[in-house]
Amino acid sequence: MKRKTAFLTLFVLLISLMAVQPLFSQDAKKMVCHPSYMESVNDLCMVGDQLWLATSGGLVQFNTVTGTFACFNKSNAGLPHNQVNLVSPYADGQIAYSTPKGVGILRDTTTVAVLNQSDLTASLNSKYRTKLEFFGGKLYIGILNRILIYDQTKWATLNVLPPYMSSLDLVYDFELGPNGNVFVAKQRGVGEIIGDSLLKTVTSGGLVTELAFTSDAMWMATPSGLFSKKDTLIQLLNLWPKSKAKAGCENAILRMKKTAEGKLWLLTRNGLSLYNPADASLVTYPIDTLKIGPNPLMTLDATGHVWLVGQKPGRVWKFDGTAWTPFSIKKGLASNHVGDFVLNGNHVWIGCKDSTITNYDGKGSCVYDSAAISLLKYKRPIFIKGKRIVFFADSNVVVDKYDTIRALIKTGYVNKMAKAAFDSVHATYWASTKNGIEMIKDSVLSTISVKALGAATDKLYGLYLEKTGSLLVSTYPTPAAAKGGQLMRYTAGKLEILYTCPNLFQYVSAVVRDSTGALWMGIMDTKMRGKNVGGGVVCMMGKTIKSYMVKDSGLPSNSVSDISIDSNGTLWFACFDGGLARLTKAGVWSNYTSENSALESDSVEQVAVDADNNIWASTLNGGLTFLAGDPVVNKVVTALTPIETASNQSLEVYPMPCTTEVNLKFNVSVANARVRVFNLSGQNLMDGSFAIPQGGVLTMSVTALPKGLYLMKVSTAVATECKRLIVQ
Repeated sequence: MKRKTAFLTLFVLLISLMAVQPLFSQDAKKMVCHPSYMESVNDLCMVGDQLWLATSGGLVQFNTVTGTFACFNKSNAGLPHNQVNLVSPYADGQIAYSTPKGVGILRDTTTVAVLNQSDLTASLNSKYRTKLEFFGGKLYIGILNRILIYDQTKWATLNVLPPYMSSLDLVYDFELGPNGNVFVAKQRGVGEIIGDSLLKTVTSGGLVTELAFTSDAMWMATPSGLFSKKDTLIQLLNLWPKSKAKAGCENAILRMKKTAEGKLWLLTRNGLSLYNPADASLVTYPIDTLKIGPNPLMTLDATGHVWLVGQKPGRVWKFDGTAWTPFSIKKGLASNHVGDFVLNGNHVWIGCKDSTITNYDGKGSCVYDSAAISLLKYKRPIFIKGKRIVFFADSNVVVDKYDTIRALIKTGYVNKMAKAAFDSVHATYWASTKNGIEMIKDSVLSTISVKALGAATDKLYGLYLEKTGSLLVSTYPTPAAAKGGQLMRYTAGKLEILYTCPNLFQYVSAVVRDSTGALWMGIMDTKMRGKNVGGGVVCMMGKTIKSYMVKDSGLPSNSVSDISIDSNGTLWFACFDGGLARLTKAGVWSNYTSENSALESDSVEQVAVDADNNIWASTLNGGLTFLAGDPVVNKVVTALTPIETASNQSLEVYPMPCTTEVNLKFNVSVANARVRVFNLSGQNLMDGSFAIPQGGVLTMSVTALPKGLYLMKVSTAVATECKRLIVQ
């Protein structure tokens, strides 16, 4: 269930354009992936001392002893999809997990099986999977009104409701009962599975979210409180009378876990409570300072310690019965959901949608959290209409508080559509708002209504500051006025409409101007994104307008969210569900995706080019990707850690060129690797998983490959790297 995250903070950063230096040296071709996928945690389970987290960026394994994280995703572990919704222990120490493309089985660091739609006629790929558990050698999966049972060889399907009933009875929890049968907590009470074919009603009525069994009772966590069932007697325990509970928080149980001694840990809005059924005692520990969010997850480790994980963004705490211990995951990027990023000299500033700002200088990164923003050094604060604008002395960064991080921009003229811009020549700050253009000059705020000047609406998407000092402004569409989104030029109080989208639901999402003066525009749809949704790319030179779409060009998707241009005049298009598209001045198209390049996802949201013509791209929940030189032969990064040079590469490939064999030397400790080889057309020619021999050198035969140039993509639990492979 989607939940809105409250009190997000938006920052708009302005970064100096002066004295731009090459961003990275030519030797700096790679970056290391650090496991930091936890902006959205969907499920968890404890296996020994390993806490497994199902997140929006893959599986995360957290070692509760060492406090270290490891991540497993589509690139390095063969997950069918990076969106992991549920996770559970499985047979022989393996891990079962669910994604939108099926249920996977992870052994060590590699997915060894994917159970998907072809395995069963039921909707195994349904997004409505609600619970995944492994009991008695069988995997139980809750999907809408059905329970799927997999005994490691065949499937059984159990209907929670009769087929003729169209209403829902969602499965919330599975628990092994004292009689060896599996019990089901569901929307309409509790059921007991008999012989994989019958669901017997135990209780009926209201929602039960979690179950636990003690020696003489079944315990049911519900929104109304804690129920016990002893024989046929069902009783509601009034654990938090109104006189002792917070307003509106009386008895609702968020999470429940049973200890080895038969006690119950209960998570409520009142706090974390330990209830002892033997003597009906209750001890409550406050959780107010944890900021766990609206729907936290809870589990117990082998020693009985409580582990809490906040869902959005993911944060981890351990409670040992006395004190809370937080575990920080903010190394490198704090979140893989990148709101915006800009390049400034030898720094990259990344704004994530968890309200953090990361400053990366090629050697390491520093995360600025919104809670600590007031501690940063600043030159002078300005307070205008409740917004705080802070100038940081060390970087000339401006922070403007809105709802979420939506734009980071340099000072001066930026060849890129943005939410805000700072004209350093005229010392003027510009921002696009729902009420028109916002201008701050000499600490005075003015709002300019573009609708009053002839536009269809004042609701703006973004703006583009030209070298002439003019603003190109993009509006959202206004179907009520029968107008698509418009692109306009604002200069000294005058507005000129340059382009109006012919589709009433589309708008200009990106603008760049090339060396000939032509304007290139990306066109997005307000309702949907996809390969065949959107207006593609529009080029306007004077009064001449040319459109590029999937059907008549090399553009891989009509949803173009961003455009950048390099020093050679080559255009780079960020395409949703299409990867990166490149168009040279000679009119040659190329396409880079997660299969033939280092991109983590094919849904690219933003693209930028640095001073060395290296490409930076943010993808949907895939963090930031650095593509040095030719994007086909470089390495993905999600969370940022120091760039490697030739002296400290984590992977070396030699000899190069090779004839019959090639050696892969791993300079980091890994047990297994997946190796894929692509030709320059993106065709997958080799794909295999290998155990790394002692000494860290894997030798592979290349006799099956014709002479030529290839891309080798090597994925481990540590990182994914792309290398050139030349066969002679």
